[in-house]
Amino acid sequence: MTLVKQPDNAEVVREELKRVGGSDGTSSAYITFLLRISWNVDLDNPQTPYCSSNEYIVDTEEDPDEIDITRPESPTYCFAALWGLETEVEVPSLVPLSATQYIRAYYPALDPDQPQDDGAKQKERNVCRAIGFLAGVPMVTQDVLHETWPSVFQAAQDADDQDDEASDQDEASDGDAASNEDEASYEGVVSDQTSNVDVVSHGDGGSGGDEGVAGETVAIEETTDHEHGGLGADNETKGDEAADEKGNVRNDSHGRILSLFEISLKPAVLRAVETDDTSTIERLLLQTETASRVQAILRDSTPLPPSGLNLLQPIRADLSKWSYTAEQLVSIVSTCKSLESFNLSNNPNVTSATIESIMGVAPPSLQRLVVLNCPSLDNSELCVLMSTKPALFKNLNGLIAPITIQPWYRTQLPNTFSITTIYHLYRSVPHVTRASTMPVATPTRIVQCMIDYFAPIAESKFPQEVLDHPNMIYAVFSSSRDPVKGWSTRSISELSQGNSMRQGLGEGWGFTMISDPLGYTTQPAKHQWGFVRYVPKVAGIPEDNDSTTASTEPLPEKEMMRKIVAKYTPEIHDLRSFLQLMHEEGRPDAPEDAVTKLESLMEIFKETWGVVMITPEKISG
Repeated sequence: MTLVKQPDNAEVVREELKRVGGSDGTSSAYITFLLRISWNVDLDNPQTPYCSSNEYIVDTEEDPDEIDITRPESPTYCFAALWGLETEVEVPSLVPLSATQYIRAYYPALDPDQPQDDGAKQKERNVCRAIGFLAGVPMVTQDVLHETWPSVFQAAQDADDQDDEASDQDEASDGDAASNEDEASYEGVVSDQTSNVDVVSHGDGGSGGDEGVAGETVAIEETTDHEHGGLGADNETKGDEAADEKGNVRNDSHGRILSLFEISLKPAVLRAVETDDTSTIERLLLQTETASRVQAILRDSTPLPPSGLNLLQPIRADLSKWSYTAEQLVSIVSTCKSLESFNLSNNPNVTSATIESIMGVAPPSLQRLVVLNCPSLDNSELCVLMSTKPALFKNLNGLIAPITIQPWYRTQLPNTFSITTIYHLYRSVPHVTRASTMPVATPTRIVQCMIDYFAPIAESKFPQEVLDHPNMIYAVFSSSRDPVKGWSTRSISELSQGNSMRQGLGEGWGFTMISDPLGYTTQPAKHQWGFVRYVPKVAGIPEDNDSTTASTEPLPEKEMMRKIVAKYTPEIHDLRSFLQLMHEEGRPDAPEDAVTKLESLMEIFKETWGVVMITPEKISG
């Protein structure tokens, strides 16, 4: 649930929910992938890592465990017992159950008056830890369960409806006595029809999970017409006069009556800064006049929290609610010198040519571009653009597009960096390959992913075979993580789809590790590894990521293999030479402290398992 709430991931989940709608039988590969890697891999503490080979499979005919991500920034959960639980402790059926209710049905609390052995005490600590993971998380409500499984929860819902009806009749007289002051509280929407801005303040309650309710949030919901230039212009009230809470008309220094937008802006900005939820205010900063007003408010605020400093130089721009033209988008991105994330989803004007223009003027700080649900964006054309002009994307750590988060032509994915592990189970069993491709990645992202990959082996007694497991590879190399933040708060930049064969056609880099043999001897597996790029066998032949040879049509896998073997040969490098060549390609350098940390982890692994540099013959063979 923490992974879903992460702002980058929540942004993608919202777009995916919009895409699949309420249609039965339609699923999101991205959301399923989040669930899989969350269930199977936990590297928050490298000293106590967890990686499982199991799949998360839900049988909805049995007792369901539900996570509601309709609002991914505030997911809810519950357990449920359809026909009762086979436990000594009875729990109610067909109603939402908290983590405490469900887990304690199987593991009752220890009797403090009875002596307990160490095993029982450790089990109790594990139970308390499991319950603690969901402490404070809001719970799914009965009506949501009914909507999800109407045939199962109908009886329980009918009973609740009868109770609610009786309660409503008892409280009808109380409702008539509600005060005007209560009706005017921040529980709804105050709308200024002239400025087309809604100021919303609401509590995000849920049904109260294990002792916790999500905090109150404030947002400004923009409903401006796409074609009339945005927010903040000509916001004078027409008709109704703007008044404060005492009924006094508010004027500016020139005697002009302030609009509701102008009155609402300051408290909304201050509340957003206070709650560290500035995403909506950041969108207002894209309009020149509104930006100056917001910045004036921030200048008068002392002291200013870090989130307020970010508003002075916006780092995120979410334009998923507007259909700006390509020219407008280029103008916006070229003026935001500190921009790190740019969301253009749902825009019918976005094409691969639009993306090319935007990336041509984007500041080096831009690390993430989101282009989901854009009807004019062609997958194949975007793939060709990424392959033929990789320099445009050299600063990106995430390009969130259909080709990166939905199953596509696996062998045709653009390749910046990939990881491949090859191992033998026994002498008579052919090798098995696990692979994952990063369509875009900076050296900083690559180094951090490899730190997360090797740290559990170097810093704990984690078995080295885990490095070959697909769940481990997919969870790590689909991520983009700030090293100062926890593993569970990482951004999932793409859906791992195996190995792109475009690396073999001279596109991008890869890290290959071979363990040979494994399983038929008591000796540790002998590892070989190296950073690999493919270069033409004969100087002067065009690489296949050149615009003269790239095609929008995917090549058959066998034909690609023939081209690789005939034209290209692998070139092997160590970590430092790999990073130097990435630097010469014009990519931003990884922090030296991160590189040093990765070197030390790889050295520990090398000394423990006897790793040697891989040979070109080993890869070609």
